[in-house]
Amino acid sequence: RAGDHSSVQEQIRQLLEATNETRSEASKLSRALGSSKGGGNWGEVALRRCVEIAGLTEHCDFETQTMFLNAENQSVRPDMTVRLPHGRVIFVDAKAPKEAFDQAMAEPDESSRAELLKAHSRNVRRHVEDLSRRKYQSIDENSIDFTVLFMPSDQWLSSALATDPALFEISLGKKVILASPTLLIPVLRVVSSAWNVERAEDNARRTLKIGQELYDRFVKVFDDVEGVGKA
Repeated sequence: RAGDHSSVQEQIRQLLEATNETRSEASKLSRALGSSKGGGNWGEVALRRCVEIAGLTEHCDFETQTMFLNAENQSVRPDMTVRLPHGRVIFVDAKAPKEAFDQAMAEPDESSRAELLKAHSRNVRRHVEDLSRRKYQSIDENSIDFTVLFMPSDQWLSSALATDPALFEISLGKKVILASPTLLIPVLRVVSSAWNVERAEDNARRTLKIGQELYDRFVKVFDDVEGVGKA
């Protein structure tokens, strides 16, 4: 019994050490995601996952972190450039602020949480205004006339809209579309379908052209054979 008791105590000690280590690592992860750089990286990873789910291919259908000059000759770098058929493009930003939202989710007091969610809405609105000033649409004359602000969490977006119901309309007025994965993935699916149709039509045009060339060559061969027969 003494041996069993000692063994149980050792296992409890190891379990406590593992728990403390897990808590420490979770705290580090929380701080990393809470930072603006970590939050931006998380948004970029989630955005890439969305385009992959939609069936788009990098360097063909979209590009990431490409540097451009806008109409005011300022250097800008959208997080993603989604290419559409006929040369059209959509620019996507994935760096929406999340610090106040994270603090609100960890806040046990209801009134403090409500104030933090209001701060989250104000931060999102401020980022929309900043994004509007970058004028991504002026980069390319074939650009769709709006920029997508991607939020990697549906709750992240819904909380901002619930606290500030006018936020979506104000964003539209500034030519910025707020989008979470639930909204963005279907849109990207449409883009992927459009590319599939475009490629099918292109293959059909190439097949028709090759068929016409083959027909013209057969006609020439038959004409030559007929000439040989007459000779």
